[in-house]
Amino acid sequence: MLLTSVFATPAGAAGASFGFVDTSRIFAQYKAAQYSQAEFRAKAEAYQRELLEKNQVLQRAQQDGKPKGELEKLTKQFENELKPKKAAVEALDKKLSAQLRKKIEVAIAAVAAARQIPVVVDKQVVLYGGADLTDEVLQKLNK
Repeated sequence: MLLTSVFATPAGAAGASFGFVDTSRIFAQYKAAQYSQAEFRAKAEAYQRELLEKNQVLQRAQQDGKPKGELEKLTKQFENELKPKKAAVEALDKKLSAQLRKKIEVAIAAVAAARQIPVVVDKQVVLYGGADLTDEVLQKLNK
């Protein structure tokens, strides 16, 4: 059924039965997404640096011939120290992604309603036809 709609309407035609957006372009050009990515990247990089430091300490302890029990204790200690930091990075990712997704969905719905387009899909599934709403959605998001 979708394929019939896809082939029935030339690209960008007025009164298109469906619209599409290029979500990868939206994420690349949406200013709030760029800020969120920078915030997430900073937090993730700090976690990665700390993880690397802990691994280096463990490697030195191994090279120094520390007993297996001591190495296991040190490993457990580092895991316990890093666990909440990893959880915080993952929680930030979820939170930022959910916020962005909601704002993008609202903008897509508003543009689609204004254009009287009942269905919007991702550009990746469109072979032919439909109305490209990407520029309008980006314009709405970046106001």
